[in-house]
Amino acid sequence: MSYCHMFYAVDLDQLRRIAGSQDRELYDRIAAECDSLDGAEKSALKRIIQGRCEHKEGDEYLYGYALKALCEHIGEMIGDDVAAIRDHPYQSKLIANGPPIDIPYTTDDFPEIGYLAPDQLQQEYDLATKTRPKAKWTLVGFMLRKLSGGVIGREPNAEEIAEDMQAYAETLKECLDKQRGLVSFRH
Repeated sequence: MSYCHMFYAVDLDQLRRIAGSQDRELYDRIAAECDSLDGAEKSALKRIIQGRCEHKEGDEYLYGYALKALCEHIGEMIGDDVAAIRDHPYQSKLIANGPPIDIPYTTDDFPEIGYLAPDQLQQEYDLATKTRPKAKWTLVGFMLRKLSGGVIGREPNAEEIAEDMQAYAETLKECLDKQRGLVSFRH
């Protein structure tokens, strides 16, 4: 199974107004429309809308998937498959920013969440289009390949990174054209 980013063009101000809004009708609409949320994730969605997030270790993913349902509801899915922006040879603001609203979150579990405000998109686009693609080799990956005879620990080569960067740049351009913020979920 491979993981990839799913991108949404979202009005970030609208998203931030929803968090803590107490909008019961909005919760009811999203809960009814979103078949992918289970009961615990719907509870997390309700807590986001009520402004009563509970910070319990191990439950962070519930809020991530609830946030994704919110973005699906108020935003628009855009872009193409991008495997892992963290493998790109530059410091991405998308990765550094984390979630666009205050929810329980950890980088140790899925979904990985990031966002860019509209005023950050051009700079990120410039990085994605002007940085020279190169493979990003890690010591852990090297050791896994060595110990497993190459079965485990495969890392993307420069050509794969270039394709990934191109797909990301196209997504950023699409979001720039829409004049919205970008929210990403990788799982």
